[in-house]
Amino acid sequence: MLARMSLTAMYSALYALFYKDKARRAFPAALPAHELRDAEAAELRAIDPARLEAVVALHQADLAHQWYAGRVPATWLALRVALDTDDHGLVASFTGSDAFELRVNDDADGRALHAFVDALAQAGHLPDAPWLPELLRYELVLNAQWIGVDTPRIEEFAWDVPGIRESLLKRSTFPTDEEPWRYSAIFHREGAETLEAQLEHDEARVARALLAGDDVSREPPRLVKRCKALLREIPGW
Repeated sequence: MLARMSLTAMYSALYALFYKDKARRAFPAALPAHELRDAEAAELRAIDPARLEAVVALHQADLAHQWYAGRVPATWLALRVALDTDDHGLVASFTGSDAFELRVNDDADGRALHAFVDALAQAGHLPDAPWLPELLRYELVLNAQWIGVDTPRIEEFAWDVPGIRESLLKRSTFPTDEEPWRYSAIFHREGAETLEAQLEHDEARVARALLAGDDVSREPPRLVKRCKALLREIPGW
């Protein structure tokens, strides 16, 4: 059987065993025993289910701690609380979803996790954390891991994402009574770091226009001057 499989098919099978919990559970029953050569059957019998699960658990821990918790710690913690699960349960749910297939390499820009969180929100699975998609976007921007290359950039959020993040990481509390509250800031990426400066809403509008090269002649002169001074502090602008 193994000799008759293409390299792509073998890779796909191994991928499913390590990433997809449903595939591991279905694996024994799916084996076409009547098609196996004796040597192939012996190889499959030699696979210790407990050892495989141990390896998978180590892999899940690596995904949790190295891929996500290190980059978006508040989001990862909030997901665990919102879904009432641990790292292994969260990784199993995430890797088993269609959203996980959207990742590029180690999902550096978070597009796969974005899709996963958005799907949870749309399905009504985050009733106590409607701010979670915005918190994820904020943490990715804050950690210089956003989609696209534009820098500096203006970002606006519908929730008090810095406060929510601080509540989760510094105060160790899960915010449950948050109300929508607009937050605007300018972000500039320098290597692996991001500089952040909060903006008033009018400042965000004018600074965005300046970055785009749009006409700001109708904006209040003092506001334009203030935004230009802010942008001049950014190297290369």
